[in-house]
Amino acid sequence: MMHTFSHLKLFINNNFKQIKRKWYLLPLLLLFPIILIGLVIIIISAFLQPDEENPVRIGLVDLDQSEEIQMITTALAQTNHLGSMVELSVLNEPDASQQLDADELTAYVVFPEDFTNDLYRGKSVNLSVVGNSQQLNEAYLVKELMDSVTRHINTSQANILMINDYADRFGMDYEERKEYLFEQFKSFFLFSLSKDKLMDEEKLVNQATVSPFHYYTIAAWFISIIVWLLLFFNFLYKEDVVRIKKRMLLYGVKEWQQILARVIVSLFIVMMVSALFFIGIQRGLAFELYVEDYFRIGLIVFLFSMSYLMVLAVIEVIVTSQKLRLLCQVIVTGLLIGLSGALLPVIYLPLAIQDVLPYVFSAEGFYWIQEIMLNGRFYAEYNMLLVMSGISFMIFILLSLWKERVRA
Repeated sequence: MMHTFSHLKLFINNNFKQIKRKWYLLPLLLLFPIILIGLVIIIISAFLQPDEENPVRIGLVDLDQSEEIQMITTALAQTNHLGSMVELSVLNEPDASQQLDADELTAYVVFPEDFTNDLYRGKSVNLSVVGNSQQLNEAYLVKELMDSVTRHINTSQANILMINDYADRFGMDYEERKEYLFEQFKSFFLFSLSKDKLMDEEKLVNQATVSPFHYYTIAAWFISIIVWLLLFFNFLYKEDVVRIKKRMLLYGVKEWQQILARVIVSLFIVMMVSALFFIGIQRGLAFELYVEDYFRIGLIVFLFSMSYLMVLAVIEVIVTSQKLRLLCQVIVTGLLIGLSGALLPVIYLPLAIQDVLPYVFSAEGFYWIQEIMLNGRFYAEYNMLLVMSGISFMIFILLSLWKERVRA
């Protein structure tokens, strides 16, 4: 054990000396990722940021033509309960289809025939949504809006069915009961409409569109950390000739000790540099953070960085060719960045991929960082990051020992 620590200390010192000898390359290593990532972030945010002068336009098509649905569509179109970024208008189906083809509508919602009758009979009611293929990013917003409207209708339906049952038991005739139910329907729906907004604008859109500058500044910092780790880990790599490797083995030096020393040095340098950049971001954008938040964010960065470096180390143990190893590390790095939600928010990823994101350390790390900085969370879950960093470290050690045994 003492030999292991002494070897680690020796390699760590050698790595720092190597960095000191090549200090003139450090500005390039630090600034290149920021410039490159900044350009990519600006391009992506320009596509995702909504145009405030061009709100989401939704058409309402009433095929039922009942008094109840006309009341709903008129109330939705005329009230300002849907936020400034959404405009609703009542249209017939041909006009709605024509405006959709002309890219004047984001989508139109169809209230089907017999909608009111199904509502009064207790049958499940559904709304059909026809979306614009040229405005796919707004599809989620329309879906959430219609889900909110459907929830209000279903709430009214449950109350109406109960009233209808009691009215029928008391012998009220059909026409009188129908008129009474209509009055109750208006009362329930208008109460729901005036009680609160049908939707919360901040919940309908993700942080990338609510606060794109803050979101992508944090994303650029997060991606820079990953790229810095990759660059420093490979910057410290030094390929030894076979003769030197055999001599080092005679002195009890293991390959995993050299890799682990590079992991420690890379982690130390990147943590220091990222902390300085983080302070600059926090001061520049005036994030309201407490002292505990700095510790939470620091721990999250440490855990996901450790997991990422262990993945790079495992690839180095498995792949012997230097060029192929670097290619694999770059591919894995790109995949982790893509899944993290830093470049493209996770809301735009397929649902099948979103289900596995809690088990991806980059996605978990970025999620909790933005929760603390953008949503004001006072806590963070570290269990998954701890488990993933521990598992990746154990895999690295076991693979290294197994490889040394095979070589022996």
